[in-house]
Amino acid sequence: MLSFAGTFDDDRLNRRADGLFASLLDHQCVSIRRLSRTWAEQVAYYRLLANEALTHDALAGVLTDRTADLVRDADHVLCIHDTTQFNFQAHAGRLGDDSGLGVIGDNASLGFFLHPTLVVAADTGHALGLSHVKLWTRPPGQPGKAIRKRLPIESKESFRWVESVVGSREALPAPVTLTTVADREGDLYDLFYRLPTGTEALVRSRADRRTRSGTLFGDLAAAPVSGEATVHLRGDLRRGRAPREARLHYRHTSVRVLRPQTCRAAEAPPEVALWAVEVEEAPETVPEGEPPVHWRLLTTHAVETHERAHQIVGWYRQRWHVEQLFRVMKTAGFALETSELERGASLFRLTFRVRVAALDFLRLMLALRGESAQPLGHVFDETEQACLSALGTQVEGRTAKQRNPHAAGTLAWAGWVVARLGGWKGYRSQRRAGPITYHRGLTRFRGLCEGWALAHGAVYTP
Repeated sequence: MLSFAGTFDDDRLNRRADGLFASLLDHQCVSIRRLSRTWAEQVAYYRLLANEALTHDALAGVLTDRTADLVRDADHVLCIHDTTQFNFQAHAGRLGDDSGLGVIGDNASLGFFLHPTLVVAADTGHALGLSHVKLWTRPPGQPGKAIRKRLPIESKESFRWVESVVGSREALPAPVTLTTVADREGDLYDLFYRLPTGTEALVRSRADRRTRSGTLFGDLAAAPVSGEATVHLRGDLRRGRAPREARLHYRHTSVRVLRPQTCRAAEAPPEVALWAVEVEEAPETVPEGEPPVHWRLLTTHAVETHERAHQIVGWYRQRWHVEQLFRVMKTAGFALETSELERGASLFRLTFRVRVAALDFLRLMLALRGESAQPLGHVFDETEQACLSALGTQVEGRTAKQRNPHAAGTLAWAGWVVARLGGWKGYRSQRRAGPITYHRGLTRFRGLCEGWALAHGAVYTP
């Protein structure tokens, strides 16, 4: 359980911060009225979120310290980062001009941007925490694209990709190797040559970059197919994409990427040495009407064999985790965009707590999908584990197909129980439980656990 004890000079502030975070876990929502048991507590939470002592650095420090503790025993972690935006235009009539919010991607709607870095153990897939978080607003009337291109990277929003890497390296223990993983938006020349010591990069290419021998796409096309592999691709209900087994062909080669003309930093080298990996789906596994998988990845890791190329692609596919984290924070879980707080600073502080609580959803989903054997104690305390044991047999059906197939005491076992509480039927033939199901299940479980603790004379703080 995340604790703010000792973070602030005022113990009362620490207790209130702990109380609000516990209530978020308990109720799985962002309504301060629902999070509060009494009127006095409601007022206290509003004051807490408006308290300027809760700076971004102070809140982030609590989070990164906890992540660093979980990372210490790891040899290699993936730091997966991406950007999302939160739209509060529906509340524009209530929010004043001095709300502290800016415009989002359409340059019109009120909101703010969030760029978190999720830490995942490279070998086990355990979601360990967050190593860096950047949150910002965009003032209206930004200069045009042609002007922004001429600005130094430090003056651009895209510098967040570099900041994330540097901040993560500073937050995590030095002996641990860090690989930053990013989608095409993070394909920046500046990112590759600014990598801190002990840090590697893995980025999906967004452009046919110039190389010493021609172009990136041309270099990959000239490389021989090193092998193939069949991988399971997750479905996407939002895009009408069904899950499938895709057969992928692999190519890899070393490249020397030349400095682009848009990179004007004096310290930028004329070229950077990288490795490129290309995966392309065989036509026979592509469903009608859907585009084939075709990724071109750039990495600082040496890729000299097909097995290594397959591993690199596997690491890149872990990006799904951060996308799920965003879903849980939004409509599929905490519905942060429904918050009725009227000040941007208060929303930012609430966002910090929501993104930490959302990690529990992610850990449970990964465990139940068989992608992570994360310890049960990373999500549930001793009282909750005892309550889970009591509930375990009650949510099982009478037939073998309706019984929990996972070993008792594992996070996958607990995830199955929570999913059943959320309305999932538990059949293996049924579609896997998603964020909304876990949201319902965890909400119900916290209430049951509170009652179980009262009945057994235990003290329970969710």
